[in-house]
Amino acid sequence: MPHPSMLLSAAATGAHLDLSAQDFHPRLLLVLMKTVIQGGGHLTVKGTHPNMMSKLAQVGGKHLMRKW
Repeated sequence: MPHPSMLLSAAATGAHLDLSAQDFHPRLLLVLMKTVIQGGGHLTVKGTHPNMMSKLAQVGGKHLMRKW
């Protein structure tokens, strides 16, 4: 699993991050979502609890992709 600081750095550049193969702490996902939005990128997430996915969708809108 990549270190959170590496993910945050990539998110800030506007990168498109795919986190569908790994589990991340909910707080980190929210911080990443906000950072991705500021950078103009996208965050792809799979396997997250439905409540967390709902929060990510509220924050991220079009910057979020949900994989089933």
